[in-house]
Amino acid sequence: MRSPIETENKNRRTDQIDTAALLSSYTEIDIVLVDGVREVTEKAIPPGKGAQVLSKAELGCWRAHLNMLRMVIDRRLETALILEADVDWDIRIKDQLTLVSENIPDSTLAYPYGKSQSPLC
Repeated sequence: MRSPIETENKNRRTDQIDTAALLSSYTEIDIVLVDGVREVTEKAIPPGKGAQVLSKAELGCWRAHLNMLRMVIDRRLETALILEADVDWDIRIKDQLTLVSENIPDSTLAYPYGKSQSPLC
């Protein structure tokens, strides 16, 4: 079974799409390209100083990442790897992620980072 990776392609650059397709094929990892966001409506801007501190490009990036998180939730995915469109990953990525997972306490197939661990902490 191939594993999905979400990737954002703000400009639909064919060079980035081609590279992602080649890496996907070689590593047998499915990718899902998610359109970037060019404009965020005023009502969707986070409260506080969001509109004053963030540029339009930064707000678009923020919204695109939230759209990807929403996709993960809507599809009820237990695990997703979200990358920028211009990322270049090692062809041994599956082996590397497996090695990381095997060295984390409480790691299982359903909880690759352990039930009590968060990779972001």
